[in-house]
Amino acid sequence: MQSKRPRLQDSGRKLWLRELRGICDRRSESAGLDGLCLLRRFIRDVMDLSSPFCLFPTSPMCCRHSYDRFLPDGLDPCLVAGVKDAGKASAFVKHDLKVKLREWLDGKHYGADENSDWDSEIDGYCPSSQSFDADNYPSSLPDGKSRLSTKARVIVLSYLFRYSDDDSSFKRAYKELEQSGLELLHLCGCGICSSSQRGCVTPSHLMLGSRLLNEDHKSVHFVLRLATSADEYRNLHKSISALQDGPNGRVSGCF
Repeated sequence: MQSKRPRLQDSGRKLWLRELRGICDRRSESAGLDGLCLLRRFIRDVMDLSSPFCLFPTSPMCCRHSYDRFLPDGLDPCLVAGVKDAGKASAFVKHDLKVKLREWLDGKHYGADENSDWDSEIDGYCPSSQSFDADNYPSSLPDGKSRLSTKARVIVLSYLFRYSDDDSSFKRAYKELEQSGLELLHLCGCGICSSSQRGCVTPSHLMLGSRLLNEDHKSVHFVLRLATSADEYRNLHKSISALQDGPNGRVSGCF
């Protein structure tokens, strides 16, 4: 039976998530664990502040929600992590994360990746172990070629970390990110705060939603920014929350 051709038209989030899974898939047999299970454990390590392998230490974000009086009860404050390019969300270099993933797998003694010199950046696609073919997918980083520095958003890892307590929740969250066309929304409205401030990466502030819902959120957050006092902010938030519960409410969980 002929294997499926790679979906070369896919790019961005879907693409690099498949690349990470492809690396884990090639270690799954020797590790005795499913590839997504390995990826879940890796993301828990790189996102957990108590882990010695943590790659994304967080710090408080300088936004309205850093003050308790502007933060709705029971919600976490905004945190930042990763690097910041002007006008863009918090990010990381995709190639660096793949290198760290292989180092982590090696450190856990999860087998040797015989294809490690092929799957760094494979012409924009990294197939899983079941269909990997070294002849068809040679390395795009031969000797003498400069290191690739393409970035991806930290919030994708934060969203997966939120659902990384067990395999079933993680697999469901991964498939939603890797297969759907839904966007990652910031309930706090601090995705890209300013040209100098990195965006919020707090896991509990993230949700998947449609582009239409994202536009609704932007409108709500614009209104909330008009508040000049804590009382005015809370009154606006209470009014918007009441509208969310109406028959036509779409602004799910926004604050």
